[in-house]
Amino acid sequence: MKTEWVTFDCYGTLIDWERGIRAFFSELDSVTDTEGLLAEWEEIQFRMIAGPYRRYRDILGASLRETLAARGLPPQPAAEGEFAESLTRWTPFADINPALERLKSRGIKLGIISNIDDNLLERTLKHFTVPFDMLTTAQQSGAYKPNAAS
Repeated sequence: MKTEWVTFDCYGTLIDWERGIRAFFSELDSVTDTEGLLAEWEEIQFRMIAGPYRRYRDILGASLRETLAARGLPPQPAAEGEFAESLTRWTPFADINPALERLKSRGIKLGIISNIDDNLLERTLKHFTVPFDMLTTAQQSGAYKPNAAS
C-alpha cells in the first residue's frame, strides 16, 4: 500500500506570518513605519539564516536589534526576547485547518519542515486541529532552508 504525504513550511504557509509580525511590530515603541520595518527586518533576518546556524529564537532577537539600529530607533531588549514568544501565538490562515482536516480524512500523512526551534514549533502546534505525522526543524538539522550545504 502506498502512503501519500504532504509537507508544508509552517510560518507563512500555514501560519499567517506577516499578520503576526505586523501586529508585533505595531506594538513596538517608537515604530511608526511598520511596513518599512518589516521589509528591512526580512532582509536582515534572511541574511542571518544564510550564515552559520544558531537558534531561531536568537536570530529573531538579533535581527530585531539590528533592524531597529539601522532605522535609528532605540534598542528594545525586552522586545527582542518577546519576538520569539509572540510567534507561538500567531494563528493559521482561516482556510488552513479545514484543508488539513480534509487531507487527514483521506489518509494523507502531514508533515512540517520549518526554519524554527523545536520548542517554538511545539507551542505553535496548538493552533492546528489535526496532528502532524512528521516535524522537521532547522534545530534538528542544524541548518536553515534553503541551504546547499545541508
